[in-house]
Amino acid sequence: MISSTALAHAHEPVASGSSPSSREINAQAAALALRLAPVADEDFLSAYALAAYESTGADIFMIGRLNPYSNLMRSVRLVREGRFLEPVTYSLDGTPCARAADTGACIYRSGVAGTFPKDAMLAELGVEGYAGAPLHAHDGQVLGVVVAMTASPIENDGAIRQVLDCYRGRVAAAIEAAERAERRDWAIAEATNGVWDWDLTTGGAVVTDNLQALLGDSARGTLDLSKIEAAIHPDDKARHTTALHDHLKNNAPYDLRLRLRDAAGAYRWYHSRGKALRNAGGKPLRMIGCFSDIHELIAGR
Repeated sequence: MISSTALAHAHEPVASGSSPSSREINAQAAALALRLAPVADEDFLSAYALAAYESTGADIFMIGRLNPYSNLMRSVRLVREGRFLEPVTYSLDGTPCARAADTGACIYRSGVAGTFPKDAMLAELGVEGYAGAPLHAHDGQVLGVVVAMTASPIENDGAIRQVLDCYRGRVAAAIEAAERAERRDWAIAEATNGVWDWDLTTGGAVVTDNLQALLGDSARGTLDLSKIEAAIHPDDKARHTTALHDHLKNNAPYDLRLRLRDAAGAYRWYHSRGKALRNAGGKPLRMIGCFSDIHELIAGR
């Protein structure tokens, strides 16, 4: 594995001009810490993204969420020209974000678009300098990346490194906490036997422990949604697919009864419900759903 230090020096020409002194970098870090200290956890991602964008002098700043099954990255927060942009999703193949996620923090002071010619977005956006660092979930798995991109060569790489590195833990924790809270609120409101959370842009899904136990899956955390769909009774799959499509396209209610195969191989009846979380333009980004066991009710009829 290539170390982040070796990677930085192997691929980056040193930019001309003076770099900030250690005292200036520390003062900048202290100012950022004071700005972010009073921010509530639920507001931290937006506050950090905007503050880091301003503090690093980046032209684009992004917090990205990884789906390991599809090798796609979705922006959780994306700042350009001082404002938040709609989420974007892109393949990690041939990108510096893949390098950051796989090998650790890396900086390309200049020429990053030429170094990664397969990443067309770098050239389209006019990106010259790139700094990225991985985010890790509580179980140590790579959760995503934090990235600063510039239209001119990076000269303050020490300051950028500090801004990215010092807050990686809190950023990752904030992403996980926000996703857990949404699933918990849904479970409480619906009194369910299991909740699933489907990222519509990357295809990954996270399910609660009780649903994983129901499906007989011993893994924890991210789960390929196909495992849930594979457990649906063959006679119920068409109704499920139609209801899901109508909800995502027309915002019709996703609410139906279907049978799921449990860990023992037997089918039980469940009430399946779900709701898409949409952006300001109405595009569905995520969908949270649940299953409630109604087998005894159906069987007793």
